[in-house]
Amino acid sequence: MESMLAAQVKETEAEKESVLEGSEFLTEEERNYKEQMEIVPLVTGGRLKGYQLRGIKWLISLWQNGLNGILADQMGLGKTVQTIGLLAHLKGKGMYGPFLVVAPLSTLSNWVSEVKR
Repeated sequence: MESMLAAQVKETEAEKESVLEGSEFLTEEERNYKEQMEIVPLVTGGRLKGYQLRGIKWLISLWQNGLNGILADQMGLGKTVQTIGLLAHLKGKGMYGPFLVVAPLSTLSNWVSEVKR
């Protein structure tokens, strides 16, 4: 019981340290933006949501481990942006492809507009 309490205290302290940046507190949006700039600095024109950043990090981990994956969630949650984020991350690391992205033809015009942004 005491070890569980000690672990919770350590987690809480770690969370506080991650929130504290220099001498100022960052909001969740500011932390997300900072993380976005570290992971995908080539993605400009907007700020990613926390769940989109987690999705990009998941895709990056799949790539690093030589695994495949499918982004399958509800419409409108940013699968296109997350995939573009992965490609931007790889480009930032000097990997220019070629890459195979499988998606419905009906999404092509959306991809073109998102990449231009």
